This record gives sequence, C-alpha cells and structure tokens, in this order.
Amino acid sequence: MSEAQPNDVDYTSMTGPDMLTALGDDASRWAKAFCQHAKKLGHTDLDEDWMIGWFANAIEHSSDVRRWRGQPQTQPIADRYPAKRCPICGRSSADYDDDE
Repeated sequence: MSEAQPNDVDYTSMTGPDMLTALGDDASRWAKAFCQHAKKLGHTDLDEDWMIGWFANAIEHSSDVRRWRGQPQTQPIADRYPAKRCPICGRSSADYDDDE
C-alpha cells in the first residue's frame, strides 16, 4: 500500500500529538489541517493558499526566534562606551537623555 498523499490525509481524525508529528514544519500541511478543522466547524469560506503563506511565515518566524534566543545577549552601547564630558559645557553625554 502506498503512503497517503497530503490531499488524502484527514487531519481531523488524528489525536493532537499524532497530528503535530504528521504536520512537522510543513506550512502546506498546517494549512490543509487548519482548513479541514475550520470546515468541520462550519467555516467554509477559506483560502488554503493564503493559509499556506500565513503558516509559512509563522513557522519561519518561530525558527528565527529560537535561533536568536540561542545567541549571546548583546551588550548596550552605554556599557561599552562610558559617557564623556563636554570640554566646553561640562555636561555628560548621558545628561542629554533628560532634556526632553
């Protein structure tokens, strides 16, 4: 028996964990599953192609966030470059933040 094609899969019949495993990070599968669940709830006016774009962006952003979290935190510029005093007025560059 051949493996079911994405169009043949009924995601509404799967348990949550099984569905997550089947979907992985494939935006087209997520869109298909979302549309199947929405149609089962009575929402019939769905554009699956638009949903693919939505899920692709969400999946990619999630990947970016995880990558960013794995990088060392940046150090604020103020900590690397201490405030300097103006030779004319004597004010510190940090004092200019309070002028507003």
